[in-house]
Amino acid sequence: MFCSKKFILAAIIYLSGCSVIEGETAEIDKNITFEICGEEMNLNELVKEENYYTTDEYCFLAISDENESNPVVQKYRINDDVNGLLISQARTVFYLGDNPSGSESQFYIDLTSVSFSGQLTLTGNLYRLSEGINTGIYFTPNGDEWKGFPMIYGKTDESVPNFWLLNAEDFETVKVPNDGKDVRVKITIDDVHLKWNNGSSSGSPDTAEIIAVEYID
Repeated sequence: MFCSKKFILAAIIYLSGCSVIEGETAEIDKNITFEICGEEMNLNELVKEENYYTTDEYCFLAISDENESNPVVQKYRINDDVNGLLISQARTVFYLGDNPSGSESQFYIDLTSVSFSGQLTLTGNLYRLSEGINTGIYFTPNGDEWKGFPMIYGKTDESVPNFWLLNAEDFETVKVPNDGKDVRVKITIDDVHLKWNNGSSSGSPDTAEIIAVEYID
């Protein structure tokens, strides 16, 4: 089952050494544990800054399956291999604080990101985004091409990533029209980076760098 983006504190935090009083969390000791996506963790193991708890040891991913609309989300660590992509960096930021809509405290993933080492050759579409934020050239792989590869927590309903190609404007062989039309290509990408931000998912595009491109008629 897909791992929910929101968690009610009373439902998921083991209250040994923690009490919830009038919407506030009062620590009796620091043994505060919680469960996300079937994984039990301790807040003591994370870096705390105000109501945010950060780890650079793991992230939450699902494995893409074009026939599965609700993929299982699991915890992946640095150096884990995901279908030939090796996790080189990972970050997850949790939020623990009052729920502005009620008296219960809330706990959820606020941000998560992952970087991979390893190149991929994929078939899909190039297009140019000329308006809005993060303008530039993007690549969307075919759904069947991305099957078995990772999807970041928070974007698992999108079936495939939509990569902002950071170096495409400087890549001489990349020719994409300005009229918004897609161009069919087979490309090789590197430095794949997936990310999701609870506050602005649209402002957190997945990114990659282009290594080679071949146009498909």
